[in-house]
Amino acid sequence: MLSSFVRGELLVSCVIATLSTVAAVILRLRYALLLGLVAGVFELVPYVGPFLGAIPALLAAAGNGPARVLQTAVAYAVIQQLEGTFLTPRIVGDAVGLHPLVVFAALLAGEHWAGLWGAVVAVPATGLVLVVWRHLRLFLTRYGVSRTIS
Repeated sequence: MLSSFVRGELLVSCVIATLSTVAAVILRLRYALLLGLVAGVFELVPYVGPFLGAIPALLAAAGNGPARVLQTAVAYAVIQQLEGTFLTPRIVGDAVGLHPLVVFAALLAGEHWAGLWGAVVAVPATGLVLVVWRHLRLFLTRYGVSRTIS
């Protein structure tokens, strides 16, 4: 379960790196590939990573005027909205075996109860609870302990 979660996070990071590189190429920023790789690596850092990944791109855009900085900020904001709303719940949820809404709810609950660290462990903890529940149900039904649990 945990390895599936890590693979899902790495896949999301690769997608963000690709989207950021494409955005940098479209915006004609220098070192577009490097900017995309930096954004992908920082994507692995919860919450602050996307902001840290955008800083080099914004600095690279600063040499092209304030309009390019604004365009770059909008591009990175759109990419992060796509990531938070669609990519992470879908990709990580599929990797762990959870519905995207369950992933989203787990992230919200984990962040609410334990802040940053709660959000970091929310999806693996939810996956762990799911695995334990499945094994418990299998054990109880196999030995005929209860027909009411399921």
